Amino acid sequence: DGRSLLFSSEQDGTQAVFRVWLDSGEVARVSPPPDRGLMADAAPDGRRLAYATGTRDGLQVALQDLESGEQRVLTHAPEGAARPRWSRDSSRLALTRLAPDGSFVDIVDVATGATRPLAVKGLAALDDPAWSPDGRWLVVAGSVASGTDQDWDLYLVQTAPSAVAYRLTDGRGHDRAPAWVPR
Repeated sequence: DGRSLLFSSEQDGTQAVFRVWLDSGEVARVSPPPDRGLMADAAPDGRRLAYATGTRDGLQVALQDLESGEQRVLTHAPEGAARPRWSRDSSRLALTRLAPDGSFVDIVDVATGATRPLAVKGLAALDDPAWSPDGRWLVVAGSVASGTDQDWDLYLVQTAPSAVAYRLTDGRGHDRAPAWVPR
């Protein structure tokens, strides 16, 4: 509704998600203590928040109901998960799953928890997902190498199970953090 803004901060000594109400300037912690809150993304329907949080299993993606405050950890990836991004209809999340040999993008159905990896032939690592406004595509940062030899380019990938991918950028450097305009 545009009345508040969510942000990450270390206001109380721990990286957490906070909300500032624009009419009053009141600031309140959203992610429950002692949880960390990083890389937050509010659902387009305004009801939930997805963010990376520290758990005993490492960094995982959690969902939080913005009205009730109820929280649940969505992922249980062995090496961790981060960078959640909501689909326009608030039904799916694209997120980065961490692995010893790289990172990968998964699509998660929020209602069922069903997870499907986004496979792009020829790429060793995927990161930084961004949904298209119609939800049929993701732009991701991808690298043909893993480890220290990574050179990231942007790829347009269908979200359908038989994904088709198109390279959008090419060249030296790290092309990262895509964002659709308008979102």
